[in-house]
Amino acid sequence: MKRWPLLAGAALVAGCQRPMPDLPEQMIPEPRAAEVESVVYLVGDAGDAIEGRSPLLLRLRADVEDWSGRLRGDTAVVVLFLGDNVYPDGMDRPDEPAYQRDSTV
Repeated sequence: MKRWPLLAGAALVAGCQRPMPDLPEQMIPEPRAAEVESVVYLVGDAGDAIEGRSPLLLRLRADVEDWSGRLRGDTAVVVLFLGDNVYPDGMDRPDEPAYQRDSTV
């Protein structure tokens, strides 16, 4: 089997790559509430976060409450939990006492 096309392709790709430039660190200014229609938070892999103690969940709650107040309604703020959120054992069955806890977190 001829390997030269594969090696040539790899060399071409490697030769075309250039290092990422150093970009200055900058903060994106927070928009004024009058300019915002809705806010969407995307959260992934929060299944091991402990409610009331997780810095992520505490900050998320504060931000959701802040934006809900500024936009005058909780329907303008959406939180989507993506990915691996229910572990290590998954959700309990609806007939088990722990189900209420599992379904509200």
